[in-house]
Amino acid sequence: MLIKNDPLVSIIVPVFNRAHLIHETLSSVLLQTYSNWECLIVDDGSTDDVKGEVDKYASKDSRFKFFSRPNDKRKGANSCRNFGVNISKGEFFLFLDSDDLLKDDCLEKRLEIFEKFPDLNFAVFSMGFFKNYEFGNYDYPDLSQVKRDELLCLFLTGPLPWNMTRPFWERSFFLKQEGFNEELDLFDDDEFNIKIVYNKDIRFKIISKTDCYYRIYEENTSKYTNRDFVKKIFRSHLLFLKSLNKLLSLEEKTQFRKEVMLNTLSLMGYLNQENIHRSVFAHNIVFFIINFKSSFRFKIFLLLKFLIAYYPVKMKGGYIINQILNSKIEQAMK
Repeated sequence: MLIKNDPLVSIIVPVFNRAHLIHETLSSVLLQTYSNWECLIVDDGSTDDVKGEVDKYASKDSRFKFFSRPNDKRKGANSCRNFGVNISKGEFFLFLDSDDLLKDDCLEKRLEIFEKFPDLNFAVFSMGFFKNYEFGNYDYPDLSQVKRDELLCLFLTGPLPWNMTRPFWERSFFLKQEGFNEELDLFDDDEFNIKIVYNKDIRFKIISKTDCYYRIYEENTSKYTNRDFVKKIFRSHLLFLKSLNKLLSLEEKTQFRKEVMLNTLSLMGYLNQENIHRSVFAHNIVFFIINFKSSFRFKIFLLLKFLIAYYPVKMKGGYIINQILNSKIEQAMK
């Protein structure tokens, strides 16, 4: 299909030490059936030869452009994304992770939706997965008629309604937003999209067609047992809670109390791993108790669960105590 006016699409790719993978990502961009795009690769201080890999593409095709994150910006993918937006020229944005892939007609089909529905602020498309080059599709729930409050609940409790690559953003709408929170190492999808969905006047559609693929591999899953990575999870979650606290009214904190409780509880499993910075998560617990609505019973059981994780119960009854607490916490959330 011929796209009217031939709008420029900016594909923004933050990258860190992905020299061994980024050629596959860039090749998927190069194979696009729609040709009016720019691909801005923003390096986050890589120590491998990712620049050399990108240069192989940029030397042959000027649509690929390599940049380094400015030194005055905090290290992180969000800083790279915001910098990419600032230097971009496109009428539409797509944020692509440096290890994922686009289907060859991804841009073409996304632009067709905006031709059909020109008043959209953004559209969300389905994402599949691949592992060892075997491709599959996730079984997404039907969110075509989803309401705002339902989306907010899902972004708090999961599964996430969408992640970074799935939305296709109209430029003028995106630039009116605050951009990505550069203090966050994780929970960036959650926080940014909660702020977007919180706006009651947004116009968007969710499309069931799969047009991009998430890479599943050992490097991407083993990090969740790394001591320093888990510390980043705890730190980012605290910043996420602070952002929620600022965003939600007192009435909304009551409305979404169960979801915020579940969101905080979801991190407790990391406390069972060895050599984890358990004391860091204490700040999250205290901030939650002070600022978010929950019953006194829930707060007590949550504290007890944290203390048992902090001082692991070595005795035979430790597992039973945890099971009892889980049951009590579940009752306290009702």
